[in-house]
Amino acid sequence: MKINQWKDNLGWNKIPTFGEIHKLDPEELKAYYYLPDNVREIVKTIQNSLLEGYGITNKRIIGEPGSGKTTFIYYIKKLLSKDDEMTFKNFSFHILHINRLRSTSESVRELIEKRTLKILADYFVENKLAREYHLLIKGEETLRKEQINKLEDFILTEKSRFAQRLIVLIDDIDETNETEVEESLRYFYSLLECHQICKWLVVRNTTLDNYKAPFLSFIETKFAHPIKFPRVDLYGIINRRIQAANPKGINPFTSVVSRK
Repeated sequence: MKINQWKDNLGWNKIPTFGEIHKLDPEELKAYYYLPDNVREIVKTIQNSLLEGYGITNKRIIGEPGSGKTTFIYYIKKLLSKDDEMTFKNFSFHILHINRLRSTSESVRELIEKRTLKILADYFVENKLAREYHLLIKGEETLRKEQINKLEDFILTEKSRFAQRLIVLIDDIDETNETEVEESLRYFYSLLECHQICKWLVVRNTTLDNYKAPFLSFIETKFAHPIKFPRVDLYGIINRRIQAANPKGINPFTSVVSRK
């Protein structure tokens, strides 16, 4: 049967997005994102901890492979930081993909410095401090680490001028070998070590199980507060995607669909 035939039979006007939804605009992501009670509870826990102050800490978000951790952090970044109802507007979320820190012409450290500066540049602009950013980095064009140090010192000493708190979400360490991850993560952490900048690590529990003791100890110490991300049922995701694209369409799948 051709695709147009079963589309008509199911009452679908368009094919739902069943793949990654990270790059969708905020409204589309909100429509497609499946938020069951167990994930909603995680959101509320994070929200309350941030609003009440005790959640301004470095965290590690741990979950099984394919549980939806990456989509979740994009949901936070794209929606919750702009959603008055969820009151995340006082926080600025930025995502660092460890597996993208590779180049044939530059070292890992050079790439991390560039990415860190980009995060800080965006953060200053979001807080209407673009002029201060450019003044701080002036004269240090070839010394990125010194630029980062100056920016970090400014964040610490002038924290009242920042309307938002910076939270960096570190993802995709599962896609990179341990040696590269350890070098990247340790160096990135050393660049943004101040407590005013929160670092959240997103990782599979199976990845942590395979790390050597010294690196695992570093992660557990530097990202000390664990959040266990729950498994999300596949049927719920499929049903949400179908209904988002076709509110009156038929879902041909049954609730016995599950992840293996």
